[in-house]
Amino acid sequence: MSRRMDLAARATPRLAANHWEPRLALDQLRKLDHRRVPSRLRGCTISEHVVAGTTCGVIIPKRALPKGTTLFAHGGAYVAGPSLWQWEFAAQLARGVATTVVVPLYRRAPEDPFPAAFEDLAAIIDILSPDTLVGESSGGGLLTAVTLERGLTSRLVLHSPWLDLDMNRPGLDSTIDPVLSAAGLGDAAGLYTDGLDPADPRLSPIHGDLTRLPRTLLFAGTRDIMLADCRAFRDLATQAGTMIDYAEISGAIHAGTARPGFPEATRAMARTAAFLSPKAA
Repeated sequence: MSRRMDLAARATPRLAANHWEPRLALDQLRKLDHRRVPSRLRGCTISEHVVAGTTCGVIIPKRALPKGTTLFAHGGAYVAGPSLWQWEFAAQLARGVATTVVVPLYRRAPEDPFPAAFEDLAAIIDILSPDTLVGESSGGGLLTAVTLERGLTSRLVLHSPWLDLDMNRPGLDSTIDPVLSAAGLGDAAGLYTDGLDPADPRLSPIHGDLTRLPRTLLFAGTRDIMLADCRAFRDLATQAGTMIDYAEISGAIHAGTARPGFPEATRAMARTAAFLSPKAA
């Protein structure tokens, strides 16, 4: 664990007292939104396109010939995002892997609950046929759900994915997480599911048919409320006979492996590049 990650874990509770409770602070949470395509990101060219009715940022590295297309689904518990750091991560991904990165501004709850975000990403994937799918937090759960439902073969990279909206798994311990709480996530899940059964695999892909899972790289942190679900998903995927590379980072906070500036994120990007290399096929 890096010193920077440890300091972030210690500072976060002071910045978000009592953890995040979206039912009470949705407007405050959305103040972090950067829900427009940035005019500049370091080392990249950026353009805005509408794909299947959804506005998308398209990020291309300047110093490398892009090899394929990657779709990045941001987190935000289905109710917020993308934030500026998520845009910066998308640019880091474009540079680090030498790929064109597409960032959809998919619809969010409570204004547009399930299946809006699911349908947005499925339609974009149908048109673009990306080589790689990268998702962080709820974006990771969303991409996993679409992948299993549609039988996609694109490689999948997940950072602290939210895989079970029921939030009742044995071993789930919100006391380890300085960022999120079970109560807050439960509120967000209620806004997204809008009365549907959270055990539906399109909502909670941990309950899906994992024999349909493509080659997957999964990052989890030991200070992440999603840790128990990530471990369970790894075990279920392995039992299903699918190829899953699992990286558990000691001391990492939620989505810490996707936050530019952390040494853990730099190492995760190098591992992602190796995972996506043709030699790793």
